[in-house]
Order: sequence, then C-alpha cells, then structure tokens
Amino acid sequence: MTRRFAGRRVAVFWGLVKWLPVVALPFGVFLFETWLQVRIYERGYDASQLRREIKDVNAHIDRLQERVDELTALKRVSERAPDLGLVPIEPGQVEVLYAPSTTERAPSPFLSIEPITIANAESAHGSP
Repeated sequence: MTRRFAGRRVAVFWGLVKWLPVVALPFGVFLFETWLQVRIYERGYDASQLRREIKDVNAHIDRLQERVDELTALKRVSERAPDLGLVPIEPGQVEVLYAPSTTERAPSPFLSIEPITIANAESAHGSP
C-alpha cells in the first residue's frame, strides 16, 4: 500500500514541478508590475516635494529682492544720510589735485633693492 501512495506522491510532485512555471510566471509579472508602480509613486511624491521647495525658494527670493529694492531706494538713502553723518558737498570743500605729467616712467620701489645671493644672505645673517 505504501508503494501505491509513494508512486502517487512522485506523480503529484512531478505534476507540481511541471505546473510551477505556468503559475510562477504570471505571479512574477504581477509582482514586478506592483514594484514598478510603487517606484513610480515614490518618484512622483519626490518630484512634488521638489516642486514645492522650488516654489517656496522662489517666493523667498522674490521677498528678498523686494527688501533689497526697498533698502536701496534713493528716497530711503537720502532720508538716512544725515543720521549717518553724510551731508551734501559745499562749494570749495573738495579740492582736486593733478599730478604733473611726465614722459618718464615712475620709479619702481624695487630698484633700490639689490639682488641677493646665497653667499650674501649667509654673510648678512652671520652664518659662516
């Protein structure tokens, strides 16, 4: 009797082995499709977060630009100038100096420095 059941078990096992690819293939395809959909939703969520951040940063840049425009407005600067000690120039207050024009080149401050060699450097520092 066990022989009869043993033969039947082997037949069932080989039947499962034959049908396993038929069942596993659609299951694998559906599993892969589900995984792809999850990845697509994750990417969409990340993209929407980035769009929201870009929108917030652009709004912040606009607010900062408005503040810069407000702070550099000529009216505001002219109102605060006396508080900062800035006053209009009075006639004769500024004196313009002109250097005499010469065709010679200006002397270089490095012309008075002699080139130094290793021997000169050692003797200048007291080394033998």
